[in-house]
Amino acid sequence: MELEIRNYYERKVRDALLKNVQLRIDKEEEIPLYQEALLDMMCIALNNLPAKYVVYQIDAEFYLADDPEIPPFQMDQIVNNAIDFVLSNPREEYHETSSDMELGAGEISLERLLPEK
Repeated sequence: MELEIRNYYERKVRDALLKNVQLRIDKEEEIPLYQEALLDMMCIALNNLPAKYVVYQIDAEFYLADDPEIPPFQMDQIVNNAIDFVLSNPREEYHETSSDMELGAGEISLERLLPEK
């Protein structure tokens, strides 16, 4: 079995990102996102959170029990700031390197673009 070190917040940021992108799509916002853009959003959000590394998610519950949890509204704010940053600073590479379709209401599954590890 191969062990992998990961940032404790990766899953939480991913879930918050998918939720907030879907909310924007539901409000019929124009969001031409590609997988690379979603990954950039995740990286920007993660860079605005404290780094907490774990091997197993269950370990985090034990080792990080004394650390204050980031409240959901704060996580949403961090993620929305990352979304806004990427949308206002698009990279040409998104269109040149991505074979994924643009996201829009009902067009494609967000979870497929940003699979869980």
